[in-house]
Amino acid sequence: MWPFGTNVNLLFSGEHAARDAATLPQAAQRTLSLRPDEYLTEVAERLCDTERVVITGRGYSYATAREAALKLMETSYLSAHAFSGADLLHGPLAMIDQSVPVIAITSPGIGGDAMAPLLRRLSELDAPVLRVGHPDGLPIAADGIVEHLLPILEIMPLQRLAWRCALDRGGRPRPTPRVVQDHPHALRSGACSGGGGVSAPRVRRRRAAGSVALLPASCTAGCAVRCQPDHALGRCQDARLSAV
Repeated sequence: MWPFGTNVNLLFSGEHAARDAATLPQAAQRTLSLRPDEYLTEVAERLCDTERVVITGRGYSYATAREAALKLMETSYLSAHAFSGADLLHGPLAMIDQSVPVIAITSPGIGGDAMAPLLRRLSELDAPVLRVGHPDGLPIAADGIVEHLLPILEIMPLQRLAWRCALDRGGRPRPTPRVVQDHPHALRSGACSGGGGVSAPRVRRRRAAGSVALLPASCTAGCAVRCQPDHALGRCQDARLSAV
């Protein structure tokens, strides 16, 4: 989630972006080959014979935890809870015991190292822990990959695990509808034009509080406050009312 008024630092931006990402395809292929299907089947039998699972990571890996929880809920109908490793150390830790499996994403790097206190507490609670990005669990081919790109690899064994769990728990996931929600003020204003499946909007610059924001040409100042991140990406969702 990008906070209002901040610059967006895209993963693939920067001077060395192409170099950093160049080895991702090979790393992804190696990651998929590190654990055979038989191993995933064994893990799924232990993990998926429950109604609740906790997934946790820190730093960039928190995004992986969120995505993995979504995949398990969508495919296996497990109650999957995603927490930052720091947050889980507080109140939510009270729900962890021997009956609640925990998937801990501990890939090499600052985020993985910061998971050490949580792993100690989980061990004290005798909770079943599956580590992602670690040789003893679901490893990834992290050598030579910068930390902010590791989530691309981390999610791969977790997607395979969700697939295996779905099969073990009864087979075919129900289709989930694609839901697109307009901004709440869309029904009131319809002031923006651009994005949302229509042609890219003309863009003008508006200087506010010492910064420059990129907004669709017909966007009002009031709308800019409410949906600035979408404007920065050129896809204000209020456009639907004016485009149809």
